[in-house]
Amino acid sequence: MILLALGALIFTTGCGNSSESEKVQDELEETGEAINEAMEAEQQSLRENLEATQSDVEDRLTELRADLDEASGDAKTEIQEQIDFLEAQQRELNTNLERLSDDVTQGWEEFKANANKTIQEIRKSLEEES
Repeated sequence: MILLALGALIFTTGCGNSSESEKVQDELEETGEAINEAMEAEQQSLRENLEATQSDVEDRLTELRADLDEASGDAKTEIQEQIDFLEAQQRELNTNLERLSDDVTQGWEEFKANANKTIQEIRKSLEEES
């Protein structure tokens, strides 16, 4: 959407004098670079958050697996259910990290919202289990 607006602005200013058009084009390029830098910073922040959550999940899984070895009966079943749930969440985190590594410029806001939602859900479940 931003690119369409920038393209339209370049097209409409292309009909004016060349120095004014060059000035507008330079400003558009600077704006595009600033937007790109901001997106990269957001992506890096999200990556760090995903990786931290992934580490927390792995720590909790390690604890649960140790508890599973010592548990019996219903407790063992409950712990296994928690492990299964966290392993599913871990796969979702991995998927988000892989998608983040891909070119996510298309649909960035949706991707970011979904990844943050996943992080919040996992953190909430980790807090509830503790």
